[in-house]
Amino acid sequence: MEFMRGIGRGSYIWGKSVHNVRIERLWVDVVTGFVSAWRDFFSDLEANHGLNASEPLHLCVLHHLFLPCINADADAWAEAWNNHRFSRLPNHPRGTPLPTPRQLYFFGTRQNGVRAVEVQEEELPVNEIAEYGIDWDAHDNDRVLRLHWERNPQDEID
Repeated sequence: MEFMRGIGRGSYIWGKSVHNVRIERLWVDVVTGFVSAWRDFFSDLEANHGLNASEPLHLCVLHHLFLPCINADADAWAEAWNNHRFSRLPNHPRGTPLPTPRQLYFFGTRQNGVRAVEVQEEELPVNEIAEYGIDWDAHDNDRVLRLHWERNPQDEID
């Protein structure tokens, strides 16, 4: 990467990776619990049944045939993972039940807000509520209005 893009761009992180253990562990679970079965299936189609992964038509047929099944498997795996109990968590009090990932997310957002961003309540004067969200600069721009009406013609009223 550094040979192609140059040194000093942050393209590669040197040294021991100690801060991404959780996501690395999640990827192990994703691959072993879900991805490996599909990877093995497609490898078998290539090795024994004439699938050519370089052929766009073959890929199109694979998408048509298997994408709904892959998506359903991904959803089922995610649902199971989100509802499993952790075997251990750092700083979790001993003797209390361990939460599920779904519970951690739910209670974390309840306690800290989404992305831990505090939302400031803003009181709008009653006379501004009807105009809330209107981009007046775009509204007064003839080019923007012309593009809007070209792409969103008015429905005829009968």
